[in-house]
Amino acid sequence: MQKKSQKIVTILISILIASNLLVGCSSEKPISENNVVTTQQQNQEKIDAEKKVKEEAELKTQLEAQQKAQLEAEEKAKKETEARVQADAKVQQEAVQKSSQVEAQKISTTVYITKTGAKYHRDGCRYLSKSKIAISLEDAKRSYTACSVCSPPQ
Repeated sequence: MQKKSQKIVTILISILIASNLLVGCSSEKPISENNVVTTQQQNQEKIDAEKKVKEEAELKTQLEAQQKAQLEAEEKAKKETEARVQADAKVQQEAVQKSSQVEAQKISTTVYITKTGAKYHRDGCRYLSKSKIAISLEDAKRSYTACSVCSPPQ
């Protein structure tokens, strides 16, 4: 019987040692419902914070794009205005030059009249065969009309 009781004691000691080992191995905290809820809340807060950061970054990008587009539109309008002003100035300058040339041409253009006629003529007109008096176009316009045969400048 002593052998039987020794066996029982040995078995009991083994069980105790095994249970202590099991208790020692499971030193992790047991997961409670509060811990699970808190972890879920923390995860949701992280997700919400990440979404907020992404949204802010998108808004910032959109705002920058709008500002860039506005600046480009303003720059384009400015360039177009400058081009129009330059074109207008060029047209105006050309008109002044043309007017000056016409005035200079009128002053320097020589036409011819006859002693008895009422018209002025180009050099070589058939009506200048008897008399030919040189006169400036401007002076001729005051007292004479243009010949219909030779069509002098007017």
